[in-house]
Amino acid sequence: MDREARLEKAAELLVKVGLGSRKYHKPAELISGQHQRVAMPRAFSNDSGIVIGDEPAGNVDTEAGNAIMSILEGLNREGRLIVATHYARDCSMCK
Repeated sequence: MDREARLEKAAELLVKVGLGSRKYHKPAELISGQHQRVAMPRAFSNDSGIVIGDEPAGNVDTEAGNAIMSILEGLNREGRLIVATHYARDCSMCK
């Protein structure tokens, strides 16, 4: 994949996890929930069919955890994800 295509794909994935407006920020400029969310596009960038997350909403506040789990649920509905989590939220993937 050429550089332009990689950059376009990265931008699309950042928008998908709600960080499109932060794509030029450095890691030190992100809060912990944003660090968790930026890890997801890295995992999805190669279009693998399965991504396993070990407590993907761990170490973030409830609001950030809910946002992360909502993103993962959407990806799961697309058939793109398996998640292993101990997150104490009633999510559709955990049933």
